[in-house]
Amino acid sequence: MSTQILILQLFCFVKGNGFSTALAALLLAWIFFKFSSWASKSKKNLRLPPGPMALPVIGNLHRLGKLPHRSLADLASKYGPIMFLRLGSVPTVVVSSAEMSKEILKTHDQKFASRPRMSFANNVLYDSSSLGFAAYGDYWKHIRKAVTSQLLGPKSLESLKSMRAQEMRAMVDGLTQHCNSPVNISELAFSVTTSMSCKMNLGINYSESRTGFNIIELVHEFFYIGGIFNIGDFIPWVNWMDVQGVNRRQKNLHRKFDAFLDKILEEHLQARARGEPMGDFTDELLGLMDHPEHKFTRDEVKANMLEMLFTAIDTSSLTTEWAMSELLAGPPSLMEKVQHELERVVGAGKKYVEESDLADLEYLRAVVKETLRVHLPVPLLLPRQATEDCQIGGYHIPRGCHVTVNAWAGARDPNAWGMDAELFRPERFVEETVDLDVKGQHFEVLPFGGGRRICPGMALGLKVVQLLLANLVHSFNWRLPNGMQARDLDMREEFGLSTPRAVPL
Repeated sequence: MSTQILILQLFCFVKGNGFSTALAALLLAWIFFKFSSWASKSKKNLRLPPGPMALPVIGNLHRLGKLPHRSLADLASKYGPIMFLRLGSVPTVVVSSAEMSKEILKTHDQKFASRPRMSFANNVLYDSSSLGFAAYGDYWKHIRKAVTSQLLGPKSLESLKSMRAQEMRAMVDGLTQHCNSPVNISELAFSVTTSMSCKMNLGINYSESRTGFNIIELVHEFFYIGGIFNIGDFIPWVNWMDVQGVNRRQKNLHRKFDAFLDKILEEHLQARARGEPMGDFTDELLGLMDHPEHKFTRDEVKANMLEMLFTAIDTSSLTTEWAMSELLAGPPSLMEKVQHELERVVGAGKKYVEESDLADLEYLRAVVKETLRVHLPVPLLLPRQATEDCQIGGYHIPRGCHVTVNAWAGARDPNAWGMDAELFRPERFVEETVDLDVKGQHFEVLPFGGGRRICPGMALGLKVVQLLLANLVHSFNWRLPNGMQARDLDMREEFGLSTPRAVPL
């Protein structure tokens, strides 16, 4: 007797005998589950990756902990570099080595190029319309092409060179006035990168109040709410209850951003009508509303304005903050080596480091690369979704399965980095692995992801971090305040949309 007939007969029996709806649903679900389990086991060559036993309802969610990238790395040490978990009701494969990451991001890249739908992207980013969260398809291809060729192409980055130089000079001049006073480097890096991102993306100074919004507060709220774990993403049948209030907070945040972005768009549209386009990234995005292949909607433009604004801020400020943390926490010779190189290349009498100096600052670049290895801005790459059945490492990955690359685990793998993989040692990018880079072609370290979904702002992000760090270290001598020793510096991290320091520097 087929399962469909059996379920139909049971339903008719239950209905005719007056059993409760709940009992009927339970029996039907049990029969369906048993049949599905039997059917899946009967198929050949559908061996799932190994993984821990899942609990009812929550699956393996309890295994994630406060720092999921570390918890998953611990599980990988037991179950291997590719493992299967059930996060609530969501089947998830986690890969934790360079070899397995290459399978996902290069060998089978197209099969894993799409994104699962998540509440934050749906509620805040205009129904997942931004480049980072959009499903793989024609729309994603159009926006990707526009961003990489127009908005973040070499010509565009060169045109903003003078703006970056002005921001660096303003920062150095401001710090000079506060010599011998404590400086909050976390706030400083955040402020500088926010200012640069606002000018580059929106054509405004973030300190200006003409929009009627506090941009700094909006930015902080974006990252705070974006980092809240939403149980409804993993157990969909409780999502409608919004037991944590996360959906409500996300929608409230969206309304704030929508009003803010509408004001920015109106300013740009009026400027274009006068024949005086502002020439920033928003202006370029507005041009896509007349795109011959896909006429972008106003909401699609706003979604990408929002994403480009915040990704430019977060990666650059956090990487600079962690780099300074490592220079201050390490032996004095570490900071001295960077400063000596700057004196040799830039000159001790020169106040500012220019972009033209960066090509000759080999050790500074190594410090930035090592910072990106040890303190990945996004330790768990944004989840991907299998668009068809696939074999990875001899295991079956079913269509619809979520796939997460634990880049943090790969960047600390002793097989790739040696037994000192936990240590901050920039020399590994100078003496031992000079051919290894952080731009997505070497899967041992993936600060910007890889494959089709690699971060399009990678070149800009690296340039800003190098320039910011170089100016901080070249112009000033730094020490910890109030008699603190290097060993006293708290190097713990927090987990959210990114991994900031638990205690600001």
